[in-house]
Amino acid sequence: MEQLSKRQAEKIYHEQLWKYLNDEQKVRLQLFQRCLCMPFREFHTALENRLKRKIQLLEFGQTKKLTAEYLNHHPMPQWTDIQKLIQSARLHHS
Repeated sequence: MEQLSKRQAEKIYHEQLWKYLNDEQKVRLQLFQRCLCMPFREFHTALENRLKRKIQLLEFGQTKKLTAEYLNHHPMPQWTDIQKLIQSARLHHS
């Protein structure tokens, strides 16, 4: 999975583009990125909602397990999917 640059992630975070995404979209954007694109609390809540269980903070130290659990039920997003999510959020933000 291609990564957003730190600058791109900060822009999404500070422009609050994540507010225009539903839980599934938030997870598809953030779970596969190294840089935080939204407040951690937003990502944590969205991931709990999508996996339908409570997630302990220490589990985020093992993101490979969380990613595998998510991918067990959802396809891996492609880079074009991530770009479309960002573009859609920007359109709603304008």
